[in-house]
Amino acid sequence: MTKTLYLIAGPSGSGKTTLTNKLMEEENIVELVSHTTRDMRKGEKEGKTYYYINDKEFRDLDKLEHASHEDKKYCLSRKEYDNKFKNNNDVDKAFVIVNEHGINQIKEKDLDCDIVVINIWCYPPDAFDRIKQRDGKVKAENRFEYDLKIGAFNLFDIADYSINNSNGNFNKSFNKLKEITIKEKEVSGISW
Repeated sequence: MTKTLYLIAGPSGSGKTTLTNKLMEEENIVELVSHTTRDMRKGEKEGKTYYYINDKEFRDLDKLEHASHEDKKYCLSRKEYDNKFKNNNDVDKAFVIVNEHGINQIKEKDLDCDIVVINIWCYPPDAFDRIKQRDGKVKAENRFEYDLKIGAFNLFDIADYSINNSNGNFNKSFNKLKEITIKEKEVSGISW
């Protein structure tokens, strides 16, 4: 059985988490949860949103990809990939939310699966408004500036698929994401 790992990328506030949470409700797909050294936000859950760890624990992880932002570190561990996906015979599709650097790092690894990159994007004013509503104006300005700096709004060249999730497009965006996973399933011969 060919397995498929979806690398979900895009700017903060583009709706990556919201869309993938809905996808998990409707489809047989597993999220590979990243580790982070940042503090837990209100409403987040250990092992669901992230694995929250300290700097020493982070250094000791075998990482498939890693990134940092505002002195906080993020990564996908080899253990998470192996346990939830590679060695799990009940799972043939998984996704992880990463940035551009994570995409490149994962693609450089010798993973025994197909890799599909999905860029979920929205117009910058929409992203800024969403981050501001979630985290406040100062954090929104910092995050928005960082996303512009690293090119998070410009992942079209490295993505296999791009989905515009600007305001008012959620249902259309979700249907497109679902269609992509079904299309990839048919191409790889996997049936759900």
